[in-house]
Amino acid sequence: MKQKTLEGLVSAAAESGAKILVGGHAPPDCPKDSCWMMPTIVAEVPPGSELVQEELFGPVVALMTAENLDDALRLHNEVGHGLLGTLYSNDVSAQSRFLSDAEAGILLLNRARPEFSPDGPFSGWKLSGHGLAEHGRWNRDFYTQVQVVYRGS
Repeated sequence: MKQKTLEGLVSAAAESGAKILVGGHAPPDCPKDSCWMMPTIVAEVPPGSELVQEELFGPVVALMTAENLDDALRLHNEVGHGLLGTLYSNDVSAQSRFLSDAEAGILLLNRARPEFSPDGPFSGWKLSGHGLAEHGRWNRDFYTQVQVVYRGS
């Protein structure tokens, strides 16, 4: 997303009660209407906020508070996108529940970023899941388009 769009989403979240902890704007010496943005952390973001509901692809983290694992899974699954989800817990029962109930194409336990494998699939769910998975055995289907030709005699 462009700088102006990200700044607008952060500002809208703040107007609805969220708290900007750091960032929220472009670096001072950055050209306006570019794609640069300061790393941003926003807390107490309402679940319906566009800051949570959109895939930002910018250096913005939106923090929400969950009462328990059920509430966290509800908040996670209410987001219209589902590229990646992560759970930080050493509780094996919670990990198992997260892996079975979280709606995302890539799930992580106790890590912020996967070590993407060229042999493993890369695919999101819901609005993040456009088309086939890519990488590994899925690349042939992802990067090719099927076409058939029938010829008369």
